[in-house]
Amino acid sequence: MWKIILSIVTPVVIFFIIKKKQETPKDKIPTFEEDEIIKKNETYITINGLQHRVVYVSHMMKNNVPTILFIHGLGGQISQWTSLIKQFSSTANVLAMEQTGHGKSEPSSDYSCYTTERFVNDLNQLLTYYPNDNFVIVGHSYGCCLATLLAIKEQNPKIKTIILISPVFGIPKYQQYLKKLIRIVPNDIISMTRKKDREGDIHSKSVERFIHPTASDDLRYKQFCWNSQFTIPSFKRTLYGMRFPTLKEYNSINIPILLIGGKDDHIAPISNITKIKQVILNSQLLIEPYIIPNSGHQTIIEKPQLVAAFIKEFVINKVGLTDMDAKVQILKTADMDKWSLKNYDKWKKKVSVSDVMAPSKFRGMKVMRQTDDEHCPKVFSEKYPNVGMVIDLTKDTPPYDSEDLKSRNIIYHKLATVSKVPPPLKIVRSFIDISKDFWEKNPEKEIAVHCHYGTNRTGFLIASYLIEIYKLPIQEAIDIFAEYRPKGIKHIHFVDELYLRYSEYEKQ
Repeated sequence: MWKIILSIVTPVVIFFIIKKKQETPKDKIPTFEEDEIIKKNETYITINGLQHRVVYVSHMMKNNVPTILFIHGLGGQISQWTSLIKQFSSTANVLAMEQTGHGKSEPSSDYSCYTTERFVNDLNQLLTYYPNDNFVIVGHSYGCCLATLLAIKEQNPKIKTIILISPVFGIPKYQQYLKKLIRIVPNDIISMTRKKDREGDIHSKSVERFIHPTASDDLRYKQFCWNSQFTIPSFKRTLYGMRFPTLKEYNSINIPILLIGGKDDHIAPISNITKIKQVILNSQLLIEPYIIPNSGHQTIIEKPQLVAAFIKEFVINKVGLTDMDAKVQILKTADMDKWSLKNYDKWKKKVSVSDVMAPSKFRGMKVMRQTDDEHCPKVFSEKYPNVGMVIDLTKDTPPYDSEDLKSRNIIYHKLATVSKVPPPLKIVRSFIDISKDFWEKNPEKEIAVHCHYGTNRTGFLIASYLIEIYKLPIQEAIDIFAEYRPKGIKHIHFVDELYLRYSEYEKQ
């Protein structure tokens, strides 16, 4: 076998050495500006003698909420987690580190610094820098191997669950031969191979294999940058030192585990998830994996809202880390006096009534006040004569006279919901039925919907209607509401709930 490999490789090596082709100069390597949440929260710490770039976003409730550790894969960087860092930083502490030779972390010429065991040890030491009683470990691609081994090898009782996204399961035999060979392959050869692979830039094979064909040019460019920024020496050393959990190691997992994959992932196909699920026999909790449609290997950047929603639902409702529940946090810290001076000022600054939210005939608005000169039933009915129904989502008696609306030929419908909590399915059904019934009888009329400020509950129900009745994609429905009500749905857990409920609709 080795004679065959050498007979093929040797002439190729000689050819490329003669060509003297060099890798793209460093100053020509493409870059993009990282998000503010990364730049403002980055630091560098020394682990095992090397500088590592770390991002840590501390939650206002400190160690009263869990810490989520994000682990990237081969050639990955912290910036790949940007969307999820932003999503989770509102309800948890968030931690991420770039492995040796990755991103802006210090490289080493020592191959031993790139072994899987060394990476796991680095991560374990990282956890001691940022102590917490409850860690949630989230890995992507090769990072899933590191997450798995971190959980089982270190036997850290504070690691409560692991989330494996696009996991890799073992290495085919032919790749094992290449892995052994990689150490002696000249950098020039790898450089030329990479250049060929990147022909076409954001539409090159190097990008296409990672993301779904429908991905935006912005995501494509970022993937092109990540691929280009991973140096050949670090690639060779990481690949050479890489290993994957054994069947015995998978069997030793005894904490809850969640598996997530992209339906169109060609690097770590969903068959990997099936294999891993079959060999995990001792986990306390292993639910049916989530397979995300219209997504490739980079699910974490292509469908971050859906990934976040799945993780939060699992961690909060299945694992039981309820301190990470945004509803619990908000209710603990919220000022429940809706008409305090501070909240009245906030209400006053809100736009009273939106334009009609095409393609529907909804208007989103803040609650009226009977004594307000600008937003009371009398003024409202005069300004918006085409509104035929008002749906009130507040829990208590409204601060206006609903009979005043009725006297002006506006139907008033009370649909009580709880502040800070996404409306339950029963309320959604009622909202949709009430609206449909009204428009069947009054097709030209408009419906005005309000909670207190006209953002979260109002946005949630209007978005639900747009998704169910108009068959709009989840994000498009959310964006339409945000277009008409500045800043849109404020609470992340409302957005998460929309993705959880309607992900099936996106598959159709």
